[in-house]
Amino acid sequence: MSELLGEIRNDLKNADKEYRHAYVDEVLNARIATQIKVLREQRNMRQEDLADACGIHQPMISRYENVDYSSWSTNTLKKLAFALDVVLEVTFKSFGDRARDVNEFSRESLQVPKFEDDPFFKESENYEQETNVAAAKQESEKEAGLAQGKVIPIDKRIGKTILVENNGKVSEKEMNNSAGDYVPELQLQQAGGG
Repeated sequence: MSELLGEIRNDLKNADKEYRHAYVDEVLNARIATQIKVLREQRNMRQEDLADACGIHQPMISRYENVDYSSWSTNTLKKLAFALDVVLEVTFKSFGDRARDVNEFSRESLQVPKFEDDPFFKESENYEQETNVAAAKQESEKEAGLAQGKVIPIDKRIGKTILVENNGKVSEKEMNNSAGDYVPELQLQQAGGG
C-alpha cells in the first residue's frame, strides 16, 4: 500500500460519517473539474470551443474546470460528454474504491479517447494481442473464482469466446455463428472437460 493510500485509509477510518462524505465530495468535484480540462486539452480545444459545442458561454467552462465548483447537474455533464464525444458514467462506489482512485489520480488516468480514436472500434492488426489482454483479464478473474468453468464471449462480431476451465487452462474457441450465441458443447466443458 502506498503511503498516500495508507494516510487516506487512516483518515477515513478514524473519521465520522460527515467528514468521510465531505472528503469524497471534494475529491469528486476535483476529479470532474480536472477531467473536463484534461479531456478538452486532449482534444486540442479551447474553452471557447468546448462552450460552443455545448451551447453555453465560455465562462461556464472556466467555472466547470474549477476544482471548487460543486453544483454539477447530470444534464450539464451529459452535454459535456456529448461535446467531448465520451460516455458519462455515474456509479456508486465504496470509500475504499474512492481512496484507490485518489491514489491513482493522474492526467493519464483521466484521459479518454474520442469515439473515432477508441481502439475497440478500430480494425487492428493487433486484434489477437488485444484478445490476449482480454484473456489475461479473464484469467485473473478466474483466479478470483469469478469465471471458473464458464464460456466468456470476447467478440460477438467475429464469434470468438474464451473458455476458462476449472483446471486453470484458458483457451480461445470459435463460435458457430457470428451473432455471438454460445456454442452449447463449450458450455458443458467444465471441471476437466467433456
